[in-house]
Amino acid sequence: MKEIIHDVEVNVPLHLVYDQWTQFEEFPRFMEGVMEVRQEDDKRLFWRAEIAGQEKQWRAEITEQIPDVRIVWHSIDGIPNSGSVAFKALDAQRTSVTLKITYEPEGLVETAGDVLGVFSHRVKGDLKRFRDFIEERGRPTGSWRRHPAESSQSGIGEEVPPVETSSSLFHTSTRHPLSEEPNLARPDALETNKEDDLTPKG
Repeated sequence: MKEIIHDVEVNVPLHLVYDQWTQFEEFPRFMEGVMEVRQEDDKRLFWRAEIAGQEKQWRAEITEQIPDVRIVWHSIDGIPNSGSVAFKALDAQRTSVTLKITYEPEGLVETAGDVLGVFSHRVKGDLKRFRDFIEERGRPTGSWRRHPAESSQSGIGEEVPPVETSSSLFHTSTRHPLSEEPNLARPDALETNKEDDLTPKG
């Protein structure tokens, strides 16, 4: 097994960077050679990519997913690989992303020459393209804050409350408290109340 580690600094807040990374099916937009990523359920992803001139397919299982912290996975069929991606806030507007991939070359073509060097260069480029992608957008294409349950008995993820943000993507409309009180919000209601107060009692 060969290990590749690269990191990149992104000028976008932590929670937005994490949210974009969890849009796994968007990976082909910035990952070189990745043709398709399909999320099968909360824990499994199907991958199709070109490696060393050959098309490869495999399925990966997410073994740990902590929102805004890290995601860990390993392949369950196809080419042997595993890895993790870690997120760290550098300040309110900057985030560090560290990607670690462990990969087992297959066949003479992948083990010969500098194939792993080429793959390392590709991973480094993927991180830079991811940075450019989210920085240009300024907001993620979506968010997925579920994480696989640690207990094998549950088998499903738990919903994690989203981080509050002023971004219009996550904006939800709320009613002003005055709209709940017609006697305070409507001038006509105020006039009615005044007249009621002036009406002789008894």
